[in-house]
Amino acid sequence: MGGFLFTAGLENICSPTIIDGKSYPMHGHIRSTPAEHLSNKAYWEGDDYVLEVSGEMREGELFGENLLLKRKVTTRFPEKSFTIEDVIENQAFRDEAFLILYHINFGYPFLNEHCEILIPSQSVTPRDEISKKHIDTWAQMEKPIPNEQEYVYIHNNSKKDANTSIVGIYNKEMKMGVSIEYDPSVLPNFLQWKTLSAGDYAVGLEPSNASVFGRAYHHEHNSFTKIGPLEKVTSTLKIEIIEGDEEYASLKALIEKIAPRE
Repeated sequence: MGGFLFTAGLENICSPTIIDGKSYPMHGHIRSTPAEHLSNKAYWEGDDYVLEVSGEMREGELFGENLLLKRKVTTRFPEKSFTIEDVIENQAFRDEAFLILYHINFGYPFLNEHCEILIPSQSVTPRDEISKKHIDTWAQMEKPIPNEQEYVYIHNNSKKDANTSIVGIYNKEMKMGVSIEYDPSVLPNFLQWKTLSAGDYAVGLEPSNASVFGRAYHHEHNSFTKIGPLEKVTSTLKIEIIEGDEEYASLKALIEKIAPRE
């Protein structure tokens, strides 16, 4: 229930719920499903040295869903980035509701009051009243506060280009940060989780295809993203290290260009 990337889905994200007598746990089952068919490769491709790991996670039950998540993580030397490619396949013979959220997390010691959160947001909606009280500071971190409640914000993000949006976080003291590129046509929702609570001090940048209110919301509004029988959906994220103020300024200028602040 932690780490740099916490994958939520595939039947539920966010809050747990019970629908028609079936229990859907917090962030679904895929988060704790062990991988099968693990493999790794290391090879030269021209002047690049490629490292690649992959595996498969299945979420299925008798007379129920049969969803397979195939994940491949690739990095190339001397680049300072890696790519996560997920292929989600419905191996059943009925349409299936399909929810996924990439809970990409940052914590101490990288995360501190010198961090700036960079999101090309056209609009920001707080999830609840405690989040609403702090909406003016969604883009910055403060020092830890004992027993502080979490804040969650829903962002309407602009695109970098037709198939890409980009977000980031940068520590101005360490002069280091991370950018995240994702496909908003596959992951149209973007959530920001921010907790200042001492001991649970973290920020999550979270592209998703579902609402922050999870399966219960989509069940009530009949608004599920569906994946058809034997259909495949591909989701790709690129994670890149940002080093130095020049790269930070370039990323910030790009984000301000695609989503100017008023």
